[in-house]
Amino acid sequence: MPPMPPGADAPTPAAGAPVHVLRGAHALMAVIDRGSADYVGIVTTDRDGRFRVALPAGTYTVLTEHAGAPYLNCFSGDGTWCTVTVADGAWSETQIVDSADATF
Repeated sequence: MPPMPPGADAPTPAAGAPVHVLRGAHALMAVIDRGSADYVGIVTTDRDGRFRVALPAGTYTVLTEHAGAPYLNCFSGDGTWCTVTVADGAWSETQIVDSADATF
């Protein structure tokens, strides 16, 4: 993506955005099945767009919603969304950037 020109809007934090957590890797989906055995739960971002979830060690798909549909602008080479690995007693970080409406 080319650099933003001077005076362009900088990305803003997504306050109050839903963040869904699913166990394991997942391919694109049209809806989030909250009844699925892989569905861990949902949290909401704070006013700075940050969120925190306590999880046992494992691999997770962490995504949000754009226009009501599951969204994550990060894909693995096998056709699944990127995952987050959580280790015992350690913090793991992930960043979700919503670029669905970006103009290139």
